[in-house]
Amino acid sequence: MDKATADKSAQVAKTFDPHHLVAQTGGDTALQRELLTLFEAQSFAILTALGQSSAPTQTHADLAHQLAGSAQAVGAFALAEIAIALETQLRTGRAAPDALNRLPGAAEAALVAIRRRRAELF
Repeated sequence: MDKATADKSAQVAKTFDPHHLVAQTGGDTALQRELLTLFEAQSFAILTALGQSSAPTQTHADLAHQLAGSAQAVGAFALAEIAIALETQLRTGRAAPDALNRLPGAAEAALVAIRRRRAELF
């Protein structure tokens, strides 16, 4: 495998790693479907709430923390990394425009991969 192919494979696994989800669920496909469905709904709700700029910074940090944890649980590692960066920036009082701006794209990439995986499980 050449370097470009290896890099692309690593990025795809970072976006969503189905092997992680299989390990977390012991291979139970019904549980995988349920977790992915819950993750999709939860991430949509969290991203919507993060878009409410009137919410306190602490609330945004808590939401970023929730998103990071749920993303890690299902194997959406790139999204989790950005959510962790956002949470850290918010909790330390630093501006967080970069992480906040990258979050929607990372979430969409993860959700596309997750929807594809969920369709494969039926």
